[in-house]
Amino acid sequence: MTTSLAFDVASLADTVTKTVIASLTLIAVVLVVLGLGRAWAGRRRAQIVIEDIEPLEGLPVSVVAGLSPQLRQIVRRALVSQSRDASYAHLTTLAEDLAAGLLVTTRGTTISAVTTELQATTRDSLTALAAGVRALAPNDAGGLLAVLGASLPAQRGCVVRAFPALREAGRHTEVGLTLEFAELGHAPDAVTTFWARTATASSDPELAAAARSALNELLEPASLWVAIRMVARYLAQTGRLHGRRIELRRRRREELVGLRLQLAGQMSLYATRKQERFDRGFAEQALDDLVEAARLLPRYFRPHSTQAAVHERVGWSHLRAGSASPARRAFIEAVRAYDRADALLRATADSVAVDAFEETREQIHVRRTKCRLLSGDMAQSAIARRELQTSAEPRQATTRALYNTACLLAVALAVEGDEGGHPSLSERRVWHLLGRSLLVGGDEGPWELVVTDIELQNLDPALRSRFCEELKTRNGSLAKLPDVEARALVDEVMGVLALASPDA
Repeated sequence: MTTSLAFDVASLADTVTKTVIASLTLIAVVLVVLGLGRAWAGRRRAQIVIEDIEPLEGLPVSVVAGLSPQLRQIVRRALVSQSRDASYAHLTTLAEDLAAGLLVTTRGTTISAVTTELQATTRDSLTALAAGVRALAPNDAGGLLAVLGASLPAQRGCVVRAFPALREAGRHTEVGLTLEFAELGHAPDAVTTFWARTATASSDPELAAAARSALNELLEPASLWVAIRMVARYLAQTGRLHGRRIELRRRRREELVGLRLQLAGQMSLYATRKQERFDRGFAEQALDDLVEAARLLPRYFRPHSTQAAVHERVGWSHLRAGSASPARRAFIEAVRAYDRADALLRATADSVAVDAFEETREQIHVRRTKCRLLSGDMAQSAIARRELQTSAEPRQATTRALYNTACLLAVALAVEGDEGGHPSLSERRVWHLLGRSLLVGGDEGPWELVVTDIELQNLDPALRSRFCEELKTRNGSLAKLPDVEARALVDEVMGVLALASPDA
């Protein structure tokens, strides 16, 4: 009886043990399955990592303390702004070019907003999987995890690294912030450095304080650059695949990369105006992006015309710094890029809507003439003088066309004077075109740009401000006016400000 009872107890204990082991094994298997699913999903979900800023060699760690969270916070704000700019660039260029036949793609394109949380380090997607594997095979967990990890797709996402730098610039010290942008697990595919001049420091503590102040100043352009890279990276293509040919798929991949780089170049061009002091940090990477975009989109004119616009901004940047020779070289490069854009545009003439073709080509011609004048090259200047004979009035009275023409005539007056040989080459003509561009554009007109644009520097800045205020007073709602009404209103304001009305 006692033996039988002992046997029953041992049997029960054995059964319970086996049941517990089986249950634990089942739980471990479930954890492995769930872990594999989570790990797969985690690898497919893009992670955006902005690593902590490295300390500056030779200076206290306190110089960079707290800058990393600030950078991530400012990038979040910049992403919101850049997503809007990306939509603007997409709607007004890529989308319009697609609709007009200026850009032919195999599929449509859409902008995907960047909503992923910004992190300091890459999150481990194998956490849940590791728990299950260790429960099943504690002694071989490392090897099994390595095998399972290798079978999963590579982690998607990107990483940003920031490194402070110091350099001597004459009698001053400059502090820089170098940025690297890369896909996770890959070498950087975009690099730039923004520089800020520090106050003269006579001791190490003063240098540390000056470096800290300069790095704080550099966070804004750095965050804008990072946001541009992220938004462009998440440009997506839509549309169903028809066919499985390898060549077709390769071409579509190249097309998507080309469109991403074009978008990045356009947003960087906008950034050169927003961050004028740091424009070259944006321009250098923009030119690299646009050269590659032109290679991947060989029949599309836009990468070349955007390159030209970036060269223009670089030229003006050198002029602001008093460097005439590099400025002239930049304007010559702009002329060459506009030549390439014009040639590609003419090659598509038969398949493009006439209005879109003529308007786009006029924009290129106006801006190219301006760069010819600014290049200082005698042959280019002679061509520009001939082109000015037909550049006094745009074909269509759009805000962009009117403003571009006003800038061209303003530059021509500054370079050539009143001897340009055309009756409409006069300051009063510039004012009239500017006023019309503002009123035709309404609240979307270039009101702020009129006051700050370096291309209008020969017009008195205070008078430009008064001119804008008078126009706003007479069109209080900032409604978009037809050109006929805009002309009359501009005449009235020019009379009030003692600016003679134009002859035309």
